Amino acid sequence: MKRNQRLSTCGEGRKSRNRRRALPGGRIHAGQRGTMRLGAVIASLVIAVSSPAMTRADNLDFDTDFCGSVAVVDCGSGTAQRDSTGFASLSRTANRRATAGVRESLARRNTFHNSFAAPRAFEAGNVFAYLDQLPGEVHASVQGVILRDAGHVRDIISQHAAGLSEAPDGRQRSGASGNRKPMTLAPGWRVWTRGYGSLVRVDGDGNGASLETRGGGVLTGTEAYTPGGVLAGILAGYELAGVAIDEHRSDTDIESFLVGTYISRTFGPVQVMAGSVLAKNEIGTTREVAFNGFSDTLTADYRSSTFQLFGEAGYAVESGFVQLTPYAGLALAYLDTDAFGEQGGDAALDVAASSQALGVSTLGLRARRYIAGPWLGEAGLTLDGTVAWRHSFGDVTPGVTSSFAGGDPFDIQGAPLDENTLLLHAGAIFDLSGRLAVSATYHGEFGAATSGNAFQAGLNLKF
Repeated sequence: MKRNQRLSTCGEGRKSRNRRRALPGGRIHAGQRGTMRLGAVIASLVIAVSSPAMTRADNLDFDTDFCGSVAVVDCGSGTAQRDSTGFASLSRTANRRATAGVRESLARRNTFHNSFAAPRAFEAGNVFAYLDQLPGEVHASVQGVILRDAGHVRDIISQHAAGLSEAPDGRQRSGASGNRKPMTLAPGWRVWTRGYGSLVRVDGDGNGASLETRGGGVLTGTEAYTPGGVLAGILAGYELAGVAIDEHRSDTDIESFLVGTYISRTFGPVQVMAGSVLAKNEIGTTREVAFNGFSDTLTADYRSSTFQLFGEAGYAVESGFVQLTPYAGLALAYLDTDAFGEQGGDAALDVAASSQALGVSTLGLRARRYIAGPWLGEAGLTLDGTVAWRHSFGDVTPGVTSSFAGGDPFDIQGAPLDENTLLLHAGAIFDLSGRLAVSATYHGEFGAATSGNAFQAGLNLKF
């Protein structure tokens, strides 16, 4: 074989085998008209030529994957260099193409560009993994997490308004069934609180990577009835969540402070409620980029705000055993994220300000049963359950626009939200007296890519 001779394979998704050739050393091009896995070629060449005594490359298998890629292996230094083939031609997902394409706009003196452009031969098989580290996909996925988690607060308020409100004359407004014992409403305000925790797993779609979210928070509200029979309340809360994308070595902490209002009213068996919540989010991310001797630990701290409006209407049907309430709800959530820049090295990103808008519709059925007996004394137990279908629309695939220093901007997408989700709810409220009640609740959400479980504990106190 002549110095710098080209080895080629033909055809998408096929393997080709070269003939036995003497390799005197120097530089060897490995390329093809179709596609090839760069790492397989380079690894095979390294095995064949790593020693001066090895001058024959036998049975090199070219496993196909890269499109139009051409690599140059320096047999003396054990490094690989690329020819004029574009970075983007190596990629098959939208995020990889966006990231690889923008690499062409970086200055050759950029150490990040040079490290990526000339991977060590034994590392070149990880080019896909390298591309996945670069775009900061976590910043897009976090926006989806914030929008989805906004539903936790919304559901707590809706369940509270639907299950625990009472009429001004002391008769139970909802939750009555059979021999439901009326609770006396003391004059003045009522205070309630909910503590909650959740674990959610979201599978990637082939472009956005899988992620896991763990979080929890506390909400506290106070409420009273107006002379017109409207239950009006205000609330404040705090949330802390962590997002991990292990595949990209990225971690995020989200700290949120919330305030909100809600109202509820009944018209016979018809119950309506509406509410709004504003959240200020403090976000901190850490991610690692490492390949070919290049290593950066990148951090960013930035802010976003979430505002949501929601409403719900239900119709209670009483029986001697259980109360059934079919209901429908609609929510609109808007997320606004400030621009920010990462710190840590050449791979740091500047991320533009962005906004996401998400709509959510819900159709469901609630069931409630009150239990009383001598074994409970003056106390009472209310059991309730809900099954619902939630449909999300709008910006279900979160995205951001980013750029490297000296590079062109590019768009990156995160893990998408499920458009259709099954919601399950089961809870118990233990009325210890006419003034004090405690509750425990399970909430689950299950979609094509999402599996989430949450637990709540609550306290209601009347003054």
